[in-house]
Amino acid sequence: MTERFNEVTGLECKVCFEHYSGTIVDLTPRMLSCGHSLFDGDVRLLPKNFDLLELLASLPKTSPIIPESPKVPVKKPQALDPSNTPCAEDPSHEATCFCAQCSADLCEKCFDMVHRPRSVAAHAKIPIAEKPIQLPKCQSHPSNIAEYVCREPNCQMISKIICDKCVLKDHKNHKYELLSEYTEKYLRKLRNCLDGVVSNETSLERASESLKMCASSYEETSPDYQQVIKKVQDFFKSEEAKAIRKLTEIAGQERQRIRGEQSRIGGDLEEIRSVKEELNKVLKSKEYLISTDRLVEKAKSVISKSMPNSPIPFRKWSIEFPKNVEVEVHSPHLKPTLEQKREPAGETANNRPKDYSELQIPGDKIVARSEALAIVSHHDSDFLVSYDIWIALHSLFHHLKSNYNAFSCEELTECRRLVPIVMKRWLSIKPFQLSGIECFFKLFNATTIEQIPAEEVNACVERCLDAVEHFPGSETLQNTVWAFIVSVAHIVKLEATNFTRLLAVALDTLVNTAHSTVGAATIRTVSVIAPSVETSVINRLMCDSKYVLGIVQLMNVWVNVCQGRGDKQDLIVVALHALWNLSDNSPTTCRTFVEVGGLLVVSELLELPNFPETTKGLVLGVLSNVSEVDDLRLPLHEHHSILLPYLNGRFSETEWAATFSAAIIFSNFLANPLCWRSTNQREEIDKLLLEAVAKFSTSESLMFSYKSFEPFCVLIRTSKSNGAILTCLYGVFYALQTHRSPENPSLVRGKTHIEMYHQSELPSMIRQFRSSRSPYIDNVDTRVQQLAFRIEKTVTLAGFLLLVTSTSTTDATVYSRVKRNDFTNNYGYGPFGIGPTNGGFDSFGFYRDKFYNSGLPPLYTHAAYRNYYHEISFHKNKYGQPAPTDFEVLQQERFGPYYDGVWGYADHSKNWFGKR
Repeated sequence: MTERFNEVTGLECKVCFEHYSGTIVDLTPRMLSCGHSLFDGDVRLLPKNFDLLELLASLPKTSPIIPESPKVPVKKPQALDPSNTPCAEDPSHEATCFCAQCSADLCEKCFDMVHRPRSVAAHAKIPIAEKPIQLPKCQSHPSNIAEYVCREPNCQMISKIICDKCVLKDHKNHKYELLSEYTEKYLRKLRNCLDGVVSNETSLERASESLKMCASSYEETSPDYQQVIKKVQDFFKSEEAKAIRKLTEIAGQERQRIRGEQSRIGGDLEEIRSVKEELNKVLKSKEYLISTDRLVEKAKSVISKSMPNSPIPFRKWSIEFPKNVEVEVHSPHLKPTLEQKREPAGETANNRPKDYSELQIPGDKIVARSEALAIVSHHDSDFLVSYDIWIALHSLFHHLKSNYNAFSCEELTECRRLVPIVMKRWLSIKPFQLSGIECFFKLFNATTIEQIPAEEVNACVERCLDAVEHFPGSETLQNTVWAFIVSVAHIVKLEATNFTRLLAVALDTLVNTAHSTVGAATIRTVSVIAPSVETSVINRLMCDSKYVLGIVQLMNVWVNVCQGRGDKQDLIVVALHALWNLSDNSPTTCRTFVEVGGLLVVSELLELPNFPETTKGLVLGVLSNVSEVDDLRLPLHEHHSILLPYLNGRFSETEWAATFSAAIIFSNFLANPLCWRSTNQREEIDKLLLEAVAKFSTSESLMFSYKSFEPFCVLIRTSKSNGAILTCLYGVFYALQTHRSPENPSLVRGKTHIEMYHQSELPSMIRQFRSSRSPYIDNVDTRVQQLAFRIEKTVTLAGFLLLVTSTSTTDATVYSRVKRNDFTNNYGYGPFGIGPTNGGFDSFGFYRDKFYNSGLPPLYTHAAYRNYYHEISFHKNKYGQPAPTDFEVLQQERFGPYYDGVWGYADHSKNWFGKR
C-alpha cells in the first residue's frame, strides 16, 4: 500500500529515486541546507544522470498519472547589465550578497525572504565582492569537485581542470597546480587591472576638470587673460612715457641752446650797433680820420664774427619708430614658443638630412654673395629646405673669408642681423652653428667691431652660448666658440652682455669637458670676463665648489705632470689669472679655494725651481685675496715661511708684483693677533714691510686694478701697523698713478679709481696721515706721511688734467703736450707746456686762476699749482727769472709746516720718494 502510495504521489528522492519512509532512518526526508525540501532550482544544480536519462528516453511515452497543469505565460525578467551578478531567486535583481551555506548569490530582499525560517536564519551574509572562489565540477567526473589544473605542456586531454580521479588516471605523472591558487593569481591580476583602470579613470576625470578650468582661463573675460592684457598695456604706456620723456629732454636742451644763441646774438648786435654808431659819427664829422686805426680794427673784428646757422624749427625734426615690434608669448612647457616656426614645405624626412656634419660642400655648391644673402634672408620661406639655407650660410662665410671688402656696409649689417636668427632657428643642427660662428669671426674683426652696436655683438654671443650648451661634446665647436668670445671680449666692452650666464656656461664647460683644448679656451674666457662680473654673482656661482675645484685640479695636474717646465705654461698663467679675478673681493671663492686644497697646490707651485717669477706674482695675488678673509688668515699663516723670502730683495719689474702681493698678505697677518707668537715677531714684520715698500718702483709697466678700495680701508682701520698702512697707501697710490690719464681712466664696472677714491673713506684717512695725526695708529711713520702727500698730489693732478681738457681746444692741446713731455716746442716750459714763448710769466695767471677757481679744496688747489711751478723749475726761464723753489712756494702759501721735500718725479730709476 505504501509503495503504491509512493508511486502515485511521487514521494521519492529525486536524486537516488528511493522512496521516502517515516520509519526507516536512512529514508527519512531531510531539509536541504538551502532551506528547501525539494526545489526545482536546487535539483537543476545537481549533475545530470545521463544513464538514467537514456533509460527514460527508451521507455514508451504514457500519460502521466497526474495531469499537467495548463501552461501559464511567465513574464520574462528584465535583462541585467552583463557586468552584474543576477540574484538566484529573482534574476531580474542584481545580487549584492552571497550565502556560503546556500551557495547562492542573492539580493538583499531575497536573502531576507529565503532566510526567514529559524533553521537558516543564522546563515552568514557575505558581500558579493568578498564571495569566495567556488571550484567547478570536473567535466569527466561530474560528481567530483575539480580541485586542480593541469600544467603539463604536452597534455593531450581536452579538459585541463581536473579532479582527484583525473590526476590518478588521465593526467597521471602530469604537472598540476591547485585550482584555487591558480585562480587566485588571475584574481589578483584582474584586481590590479581594475585598480589601474580606476586610477586612470580618476586621473582622466581630474585632467578633464583641469582642462575645463584651463580652457576657461583663455577666455577673453577671464581674470588671467585680463591681467596679461593689462601687462601689455602697462608696457606700452611705460615705453610711451620713456619716449615722451626723451623727447621732452631733447626739446629742452635744444630750447636752452637756442636761447643761448639768442643771448649771444643780442650781445653781438649791441656791439655792432655801437661800432656802427661810431662809424657814422666819424663819417659825418670827418674829424680824426688819421687816428681811426682802433676803430677800423674794432670794425674788422665785428665783421669777422661768424654768422649763426639758420634755425631749424621743431616741425622739421623727424622721429623714427622701431619696425616689426612683436610681443613674444612663451609657453612654459612648449618649445619652440607659441609663435612656432612651421617646417618649410617640401622638406620631409626623406630629403632632410638629420646631420650635416659628415657633408662637405663641393665647390660648385658655393652660391654667389648676393644670392646667398637673399636665400638666408628668406629662411622662413615655404619654398626652401634647411639644406639649401645651410649651403647659403656656408657660402656667406666663404665670401666673408675670401673677399670681405666686396661686402657693402648694408650687406654686412644684414649679415649680422640674419646669422643669429638662422642659428637660433636651426639650433639642433651642428653645421649651422659652426658656419654661423665662423661668420662671426669675419663679421666682428678688430678693425670694425668698435663701430658695431653692442646689441648686435651681444646677440651673437648669446647664440654662441646656445650652441655650447646644445653640443657639449663637440670639441671643434667648443674651441671655435670660446676663441670668438675671448677675441670679442679683448676688443670691445660687452656692456650689455648677460655676464652671469656667460660666466656660468664657461665654468660649466670647464668642469665638464673631456678635451684639454676646450678647458684651456674656457679658462681664458673666465680670466677675461671675471673682472666685469658683479661680486654677488661670483659669490652665488662659487657656492658650488666644483668650479674652483676644477681650476685647482687643473693646476695640480700641471704641477705633477709638468713639474714647472715650460709645457703648457700659458695655461697655468691663465688659470691663475682666472682664480685671481674670481677671488677678488669674493670671500665665498676664497673659502671654497681653501676647502678644496688650493693652499697646498699653490704652495707646491711656489716651491718649483723653474717656476717664473711673474707667474709667482699671480700665485701671491690669489693668496692676497685669501688673506683678506678673517677666518682664512690662520690657515694661510701656516705657509708664511714660503712667503717670507718675497719681502727681501725682489724689487725688479718682474719680481715687484710678487713682493707687493706678499706685503699685502703679511699686512693682513698683522691685523690678526693670533698669527703672532710674540710682539717682537710682529714688530720685525712691521719693520720689514716698511723697508720693502719704501723700495717699490713707480714703473707703470705692471698694473693692478681694484674693484674697490674697501679692503685697504678695513686693513688701515684694524692693523695698527705702519708697515701695513704704508702697504695699503702704496696700493692706492699705484692704482691712482697708473690710471690718472683722462684718456685711460681704467673703468672698473663703470667707475674710475679716482671716483672710487672719492667715494671711500680714503680722503679723510689721507688727510689724517698727512698731518701725522690719525686715530688708527699712535705714531705715524714719516714714510706714511710722505706717501699721503704723494696720493693727494696724484688725485689733484688727475682732477687738473680733466679740468684743462674739458674747457677748450687750447687746453686739450696743452694736455697733449703734457702727455708727450714735449719740452722743445713753442710751448716749451716743461711737461705741462703752459704759455707761449712770448708770454713769459704773465701767461701763468690764466692757469693760476683756473687752479684757484676750480672749486677744489685749498690744499689740493695749491698742490696742483705748485706742481706746475715745480715742473718749470727743471728748465731755465728764458727771461732769466728763476722759478720759486718748493719751499718758497709752500711758505708763501703758508703750507710750510706740511712740506717735507718729497715731491717725486716720473724717474723710474728712483723709488717713490726719490731714493735711488
